[in-house]
Amino acid sequence: MAQERQELVWGPCEGAPPAAGAVSAPAGRVDNPMECATLRVPLDYANPQQTIGIALNRIRGKATNDRLGALLVNPGGPGASGRDLVKGVVAGLPEGLADRFDVIGFDPRGVGASEPALRCVDPKEYYEAPRPDQVPVTRRDESVLIARARRYAQACGERWGWMLPHMTTENSARDMDMIREALGESKISFLGYSYGTYLGAVYATLFPDRLKRLVLDSVVDPRGIWYRSNLDQSIAFQDRHRDFLKWIARHNPVYRLGATERAVSFAWDAMRDRLGDRPAGGVVGPSELDDVYTLGGYSDVIWPQLAKAFSAYVKKGETAPPGQHLPQARGERRQGREQLRGLPRGAVPRRRLAARLVPLADRHDQGERQGALPHLAQRLVQRAVRVLAPAGG
Repeated sequence: MAQERQELVWGPCEGAPPAAGAVSAPAGRVDNPMECATLRVPLDYANPQQTIGIALNRIRGKATNDRLGALLVNPGGPGASGRDLVKGVVAGLPEGLADRFDVIGFDPRGVGASEPALRCVDPKEYYEAPRPDQVPVTRRDESVLIARARRYAQACGERWGWMLPHMTTENSARDMDMIREALGESKISFLGYSYGTYLGAVYATLFPDRLKRLVLDSVVDPRGIWYRSNLDQSIAFQDRHRDFLKWIARHNPVYRLGATERAVSFAWDAMRDRLGDRPAGGVVGPSELDDVYTLGGYSDVIWPQLAKAFSAYVKKGETAPPGQHLPQARGERRQGREQLRGLPRGAVPRRRLAARLVPLADRHDQGERQGALPHLAQRLVQRAVRVLAPAGG
């Protein structure tokens, strides 16, 4: 059934402060403000009476000639906000190219500012730190994790059973085509990372004549089964973690955690065990530690900062002042890149870091440690996103 074209009403993005670590647009485009809109799309394209809202934002290109039209962006997930990616894309595109695109972000159905947004549990309660160790040692540990997963799944089914059957990649691709139509574009371009590559591939399959340019970074194998793919990804992260430990061993004069992978691995396991017994600041346990260091699996540019924090904790039981282990300037970031030249570069990570980010050692002053963690966590997010922001594919 054909859908009537909607006219988007763009306006200021009210009530949406910049996400932690968001990259500012270049100075040349500060006169092009961020605009926001909402598009109504069918919940079920086979029965389009009921609609849901897709939240959009954009930064318009200021070029008047040789324009390239709309560039839709998606960071992956699935479930990550495309609206949070727009400023980073604008900042990362080569000079002169960003002005030729209208960069369009959207929160996929059920995500972020789109309506309704699927929230199955109270995140403050469910993700309260420290969480149970996600690497079970005993059957009891395993049963705790299974019970948490079952609780989450049951809550989703009870609250969102009417919507879950329509939360498909195909429907998100159809939503993209409705965005294209509402923009008045005959064709769109698309930039996708990780799961976003799958979304882009599905769009290209469903609407091949409506696609202008397609950039897919960190491509998902479309032949895979998602559960199996996630297990394969875990193996890849483990390999990257071992690369990180080997790198630390090669730089033992700097970090003094051991001259072999085995020695550094022992130090890592000891740190993890200690955090299991005594979470740093009362909130950073083994699972939060894993969250932090997963960042190193995406890109080795951040390895010096992660290794420095690791060493400070293990060797000195030290709590870092905010920002001490972070790259503070472009020169230092450049130095880090030069130091790591020749190592494999990973995909650009999207923000799933939250505010639980650095393995702080225990402080004796309860008030001091409660205040230090969120501030340092936020600083790490901000610095990491600046270092690793996408640079146009």
